Amino acid sequence: MFGSKFVRWSGLAVIGAGMAILALFAATMLFEELEGSGWEPLILALPLLWVIGLGWIGLGYLLWTSHPTQSVSLGEATSIMVLIPLLLLLTACVGFGPQAAVNFTEPADGATVDAPFTAKMMAENFALEPAGEVRNGAGHLHIMVDTDCISPGNVIPKDATHLHYGNGQSEATLDLLPGQYKLCLQAADGAHIALPGDGITDEINVTVANYNGPRVFFASPTDGAIVSSPVQVTMASENFTVEPAGEVHERAGHLHIMVDTPCLPAGEVIPKDEMHLHYGNGQTEADIELAPGKHTLCLQAADGAHIALPGAGMTQVFEVTVQ
Repeated sequence: MFGSKFVRWSGLAVIGAGMAILALFAATMLFEELEGSGWEPLILALPLLWVIGLGWIGLGYLLWTSHPTQSVSLGEATSIMVLIPLLLLLTACVGFGPQAAVNFTEPADGATVDAPFTAKMMAENFALEPAGEVRNGAGHLHIMVDTDCISPGNVIPKDATHLHYGNGQSEATLDLLPGQYKLCLQAADGAHIALPGDGITDEINVTVANYNGPRVFFASPTDGAIVSSPVQVTMASENFTVEPAGEVHERAGHLHIMVDTPCLPAGEVIPKDEMHLHYGNGQTEADIELAPGKHTLCLQAADGAHIALPGAGMTQVFEVTVQ
């Protein structure tokens, strides 16, 4: 037999637990507008939290009022001691509900592929949607190429190594030259802010064996060659037609060489000056006057309107040393 004090104090403890759960409910309601606060799983479980909190308080009240002076039998005490752990377990399950996760489904980690290749992505307990509006449990995906994922709370930049899929895509075509790459998949909210969570990023390593996309390259001289001025340059292409400037055709255009200056971003018009040499007649050979010393040359393809073309194979950079 157990005394009534045991039951009354148990009831008081259970009432306290129920109030704590309702306080958690209230706090979640207060913070649900704070994106990336880590409250998303609790927000989804708000109705169940409310019911559990009231259940705890109701059980405590019954314990407190049902045996004000009487002793409690062993069976009743056992029932109480079983019911309390069950409520604890249910509360814990709600607090640690399904977590958002993103991952690559193709290619597999360690795979060898030919480029361009398709990367397939999947999200669990997370809605993929276009960028713009910030909503709890939703956002879009990004792939980082040979660079680390962004720390939660920071804006993910947009450049050649930080690829955005702001239309809510779950598939992407990656245009990578032969080599080994680390790919990091990361979810962000509608404002491109990296989200928190252990499962909100995924990393794989892939090897690109062959490149089947259009590309342009220097046939001669070779990278690092020692040459004399004028430097005789031969340019070549694969899966790309070199033609005079004027008309714009798919997988076609003309070539340019940048002397000691970087190639331009895709989509920009290539200027014409002493550092940006145009071969608008469709030439694949050129003689370039260079002063003695080391020089960097960047070969770049553009369309018929002199707009730099996108694609990993549309530029090549190498160095020569002029004696």
